[in-house]
Amino acid sequence: IYTLSLHDALPIFGRNDNTPSSPFFEESPGGRRIRIYPNPVEFELSISIPDYEPAMRGEYSLFNLNGVMLLRRRITGTTTQIEMSRYPKGVYLLHIRLKDAVSVWKVIKR
Repeated sequence: IYTLSLHDALPIFGRNDNTPSSPFFEESPGGRRIRIYPNPVEFELSISIPDYEPAMRGEYSLFNLNGVMLLRRRITGTTTQIEMSRYPKGVYLLHIRLKDAVSVWKVIKR
């Protein structure tokens, strides 16, 4: 059973407690906190999962709005970077899967 949620919320701004200083989005699918930043992104998008464990079998996929998968990779640690500079400006969908929970994030590329 998969839980699917689409994130299209206003950004939360970073604080002085080791969080990013640029706008980021945060959600807790399956009880695991996920943060993506910066969004909008120009060069590198980060996925942060502070309590990530390999048993979560995490992976992410990046899609354009035509539904074409552009990238699919495993998540191997608490922070994962996605190189976005090679993609044209526009809106993308980032699917993040941790065990049986799937979340979908709207990413804006500048």
